[in-house]
Amino acid sequence: MGSSSRGPSSACSLRFMWVSLTVAGDGEGTPKGASEKGFGLATLGERAGSLGGLLSAGNASEGGGFVMRVELPVEKL
Repeated sequence: MGSSSRGPSSACSLRFMWVSLTVAGDGEGTPKGASEKGFGLATLGERAGSLGGLLSAGNASEGGGFVMRVELPVEKL
């Protein structure tokens, strides 16, 4: 460890600002041209947005499958 120009500390705090949850499956993912008329992901996105968060979902960029990620600010939980 390097030296510090500051003196010793007797307290430290850590604050979490966001919570992130990722769910990934290794199946086939969503077929091209699939209907987007369902309400599941739209409703999840609306709920995340109502809390100041974000939802992203879609086919995985590598290896196939489907990935859904929700990020929420801790202060709203």
